[in-house]
Amino acid sequence: MMKLYRKKTHGISLLEVMLSLLVIASIIFIVLRYAGPARTQTQITEAIRQINTLSDASFRYLEGQPNLTNVTIKALADKGFIPSRYDSKNLEAYNNPWRNPVTIGPFGGDANQLQITSQVPTEAVCKALLARVLNFALKSATNCSSGAPATLTVVIGSP
Repeated sequence: MMKLYRKKTHGISLLEVMLSLLVIASIIFIVLRYAGPARTQTQITEAIRQINTLSDASFRYLEGQPNLTNVTIKALADKGFIPSRYDSKNLEAYNNPWRNPVTIGPFGGDANQLQITSQVPTEAVCKALLARVLNFALKSATNCSSGAPATLTVVIGSP
């Protein structure tokens, strides 16, 4: 009688390892592809909220002042209109969701108009923000600089 020997296998084959790695890589690719745009949209929404907060706080500050000449991030924080979270290098700066400073002040020679300036990572993000702020900002003075990083300038007239 002939004995059949069965080969004992230990461990996993190279094919199984390769298939496992392919499945893991596919999952990572899908997650990263959709997580980036979702994070950018969240940051844009937060930046719009921040611009609205600074605008509202500035015009509440204006109620006790003749005009916006002395409005700064520090002045708004000192009066309690915004939380006091300063950039350590520049006490006048307030950081946006991309950790770049946001500055405020009167626009040009008109001390009754507020200018908010913020540096954003790309021109595409700047244009996305611009499209959303044009609902409440002065269209003639609000703009986006080109390049990376880009600068968003929002001008809001007094209510």
